[in-house]
Amino acid sequence: MPVVLCVDRRAIFKNLEQTLLRLEGRCKRVAGKRLKKNERGQSLVEISLLLPVMLLLVISFMQLAMIFSGQIVITGAAKEGVRKAVVGKADTEVKERVIAITSLLPFINLDPDQIKIEPAAAGRYENVDVTVEFPATVSILPLLERVFNKNMYTLTARAKMRCEQYPGPV
Repeated sequence: MPVVLCVDRRAIFKNLEQTLLRLEGRCKRVAGKRLKKNERGQSLVEISLLLPVMLLLVISFMQLAMIFSGQIVITGAAKEGVRKAVVGKADTEVKERVIAITSLLPFINLDPDQIKIEPAAAGRYENVDVTVEFPATVSILPLLERVFNKNMYTLTARAKMRCEQYPGPV
């Protein structure tokens, strides 16, 4: 005769569920302790990998800002210079004005001998275009010298304006 066992399925499932919950709780506690120790090292590694890259990006943005502001200043200086030339000022006054404006930014280097004013003061008369053109250099930050392979970046400014009136003898 076969043996028949009567098993209460509800009790078995309840006991199994409680056992699984206890095991899950123990696993979480153990994993949580290990994870906290590893998180400290992981954060340190992440920061040590990202910090140089972020620093390079910030310094690069600063350098780009210096270059763009330098270009804006020398373009404004060229416009001021050509305006002085159009109203009949001498070439020395034009150069002095350009140098005064570009000296506002300490990282712009300008050689006064490279400022070209065309035509000369004697050739400026009505309906003649006057051009002021010059190169200027911007200092590169020391950390970026290897990126640019030089320590200066050259910018060029050119402004052109038509003489509307005859300025008279100069």
